Amino acid sequence: MKPLELPDVQRFQLDNGLTILIVENHQVPYAAFRLLMKAGSLQDPDGKEGLAKLTTGLLTYGTQTKSEDEISKKVDFLGATLGAISGSSNMQVYGDITTVNKSNLKSFFDLMTDVVLNPVFPEDGLQRLRTRMVGALTASKDDNSTLANRAFAMTLFNNHPYGRTASGHPKTLNALTRDDVVDFHQRYFLPEHAVLGVSGDVNPEEIVAWAKAAFGENWGNNENGERICIPADGLTSTCSAFNLNGSSANNERLTLPTKAEKLKPGIRVVVVDRDDPSLNQVQWRMGHQGVHTFDSPDWFDFRLGTQLLGGDFTARLNQVLRVREGLTYGARLNVGHAKKVPGKVAVSTYVKPKDLRRAVELALGEMEGVAKQPVPSEELASFKSKIIESLPFRFETANDTLAEYISLIAGDRDVSFLENYPVGISKVTEEGAQKALARGVKTDALLLVVVANASIVEELQPLVDERGGSIEVITVESLYEE
Repeated sequence: MKPLELPDVQRFQLDNGLTILIVENHQVPYAAFRLLMKAGSLQDPDGKEGLAKLTTGLLTYGTQTKSEDEISKKVDFLGATLGAISGSSNMQVYGDITTVNKSNLKSFFDLMTDVVLNPVFPEDGLQRLRTRMVGALTASKDDNSTLANRAFAMTLFNNHPYGRTASGHPKTLNALTRDDVVDFHQRYFLPEHAVLGVSGDVNPEEIVAWAKAAFGENWGNNENGERICIPADGLTSTCSAFNLNGSSANNERLTLPTKAEKLKPGIRVVVVDRDDPSLNQVQWRMGHQGVHTFDSPDWFDFRLGTQLLGGDFTARLNQVLRVREGLTYGARLNVGHAKKVPGKVAVSTYVKPKDLRRAVELALGEMEGVAKQPVPSEELASFKSKIIESLPFRFETANDTLAEYISLIAGDRDVSFLENYPVGISKVTEEGAQKALARGVKTDALLLVVVANASIVEELQPLVDERGGSIEVITVESLYEE
């Protein structure tokens, strides 16, 4: 198997640490921009959950030279889009524009850099956005899938940052101040942690020149003219701490605990009580904390094995629970593949209340089966082919290619990881997949989160009696009270 031939991506590095990636495509008069910061809700301090999301959302609410309304009108005038989003490990400002009028391209670039570098975080805007975020949390209480995901992460990872919700809680959101937002922006919107990606109908030399002018030497300096980022020993483009005008603060990106508190043997069942007599579908998640990261020597074995177990429609979990038994419309195994700190390994699906115990037992059987018996060679070959042949589709467009490269850099990985992807998958053996699954998919200590009426406890009690463990009922409100 040959390494993957990747589309050409031009890479530049400014003296201040900003990485620039450019993918040219002049077939269509269109350009897309992304500016990614390698930090997110994992950096939310305890008691300030939702801060990364609030900070990112406020970027377009006004700058030192433009009001929120003026920014919106400028975007409309240019026929462009401009927005900002945040996740657990990154924040992005993004947008796109046609390049029919080349002068508009420069105007858009200037606007995007302005909201990144010069936001004013107006108090009235903070109040409005916070109200919307709290409202969205209230609405999410009626979404059983959201409740299952929220309860599973909070319970599985407990006080570990992975257990924090990016959306925060009403209490934490209402306690956030403008000073919190300004401080977060100072710490994490820095060139050393940033990647600027541009794709489409652009001139690379021109983009680099614009970036040098906009993001120049002063970006990343504190009020004393000193660099905010204190470099980490042995790590490129990473800050070990922040020099905030004479006082030093550690970079929480580097101090995340490597593991959360372990589950006790048996099965811990947490029922989120819906108290809804009409409930006819039960959302449930079952799994544990993972052990694999991209640095694991058997990562490709685990990647292929989990695809086979629950990665798509033809995977075993879906074939048993949906195709054979007709208990659900879809069952998947969600795995935290892309984490430096291992994430979750969890079955995710929904069934009728009367089918819950049977569905759980069938899923347990599949999870235990892959660890005990080697994967048949034909099945392994089929999933190898599926993964390898799908790789080129991840680079269909200039935007797709750019997204893949930005993802690599955000995860502190080299491009060789993608190049060697088909080679790594092709080398997986029946024995290797079995061993990786035996190491990475456990059933001796599990968390089962169920969103149902409290009476479902009677259905699940025999499962706990058989395997050991505990069963508890919590309220929906308890998931929003921290």
